[in-house]
Amino acid sequence: MEKQVAAFFYNYQYYLFPEEAPTLAELKRHTHVRVMRLAEQNCMAPDFVYESIFEEELTIDDAAHLFEVRVNLYSSEEYDALLRQQVERVCPGCERFGGDSRDLAGHHREISLSGLCYEREGAEDGWTFAQCAQYFWMCVAAKTEQLGRYIDAGDQKNLNRILNRGLANFCFPMRFYGGVEEGQYTLLFCPDVDHAPIALEVIAFLAYVGGAENGPMAEAGWRVYPFRKKGVYRDEGKRKFEGSLLLLVPSEIPMRAELLLYHPKADSLKEPTRKKILNELHAALSARIGEEKVFATVFQYGFTTDSADMVPLDEVMSQLESRYFEEYGEESVFPAPVGYGKEAAGDEELPFREQITDGVTSCPDFSFMDRTALKDPPPILPLVAFAYLYVPRPMYGVERAFETLTYYTANAKSLIPSPILLADDDEYGAAGIGMADCGGEAFIVDYVVTSEKKFFRNLRCLAPLLMHYGAKLVFLGAEGMMVYDCGFEFTPIDMK
Repeated sequence: MEKQVAAFFYNYQYYLFPEEAPTLAELKRHTHVRVMRLAEQNCMAPDFVYESIFEEELTIDDAAHLFEVRVNLYSSEEYDALLRQQVERVCPGCERFGGDSRDLAGHHREISLSGLCYEREGAEDGWTFAQCAQYFWMCVAAKTEQLGRYIDAGDQKNLNRILNRGLANFCFPMRFYGGVEEGQYTLLFCPDVDHAPIALEVIAFLAYVGGAENGPMAEAGWRVYPFRKKGVYRDEGKRKFEGSLLLLVPSEIPMRAELLLYHPKADSLKEPTRKKILNELHAALSARIGEEKVFATVFQYGFTTDSADMVPLDEVMSQLESRYFEEYGEESVFPAPVGYGKEAAGDEELPFREQITDGVTSCPDFSFMDRTALKDPPPILPLVAFAYLYVPRPMYGVERAFETLTYYTANAKSLIPSPILLADDDEYGAAGIGMADCGGEAFIVDYVVTSEKKFFRNLRCLAPLLMHYGAKLVFLGAEGMMVYDCGFEFTPIDMK
């Protein structure tokens, strides 16, 4: 047994320092080294077994991705004896536990020597939103032949009926559109014009899971989009708006405008009629230029009885497309981010967020929350949670902290080695929704969390990086707010 041995972390893997480069500073001067790999085979970082150490050639493509870490080395016999103690203490009551601590099969990748386990399944645990999303798409994939017939027949009513049946128990009502793109059946989500930003995030997550490579829909030959896709969606509204007059006026959101529709009797229209007309206008624009562009450039819709300076639909479409391409180019962005536009920090700011000077978010419903929201939590919190990392490092400093964190989180699925991440693990624990700069001295990254255990498990895989940066995690779920020091353990901090 050896404790607190110097090692290094690179691309989610652990290594002992080679003789020719015994420190991190010296290692960063190399691009190719022969090293001893500390594989997480029958063990879990920061604790390793001698039997899972082997020699390997390592190519270092980016020295900024290297982090020093202290590890403990055991024989398999020593490790298993310690692990068995934790299994006997932690595992009773877990539905995955067979009841025999002598059988450690599976436990090596699930539970650490400290007893931390993010795989536990108790009778009280309900399904996460991530699990519901996976199950929904499995059900949809099983009905793709039937859905294809509805698409061919233009039967949107029955298509929506089948799809919404699977969403009714864990999500808000949604509408869908089925079409064909480049010879492939394609499923589109059709958000309402007044859906809250968090609803658009939920839709985007569902579509991401549905359209994932090697997912059930992709295997069935289908494409999935979270918005009305130009070229696939066909405008079905009674009003076509070709003869309408419209006007874009500045809104409180930079790069987004208020779109006014001229109607001589607008003041006498009843609210249901107004909402229906504006939803049809939104759908008509989406069919012509793509809904991702409409949501990114139109902040809200309204009516006017003044026809001065109004322009036809084609001109408004051209203006919206120009605005979109100026900001995003050819990239498809949904939901598009908005700037923070921060004023002076108030007394009710969440931990560390009083330092924010600038930032962007695609979900202001979460990113703009403060402590007053904790007294009356948003109803969406039982479905998804809000979390953010506070990293006390300059975002664009010499360490390139933001770029490095982004690299690791974006490539987690491809880089986290087996068996820590199983090959068939397709559950997504969280999605990034924004980032903020804290006066050049720190930064914050916001997440919508769809599986709390999966989110924490993935962050634990980043322990050497997060410890080096001194990162803190703030987690807001249905049970309130918790603040943690990040590492191989998540240590609560009192931030009252």
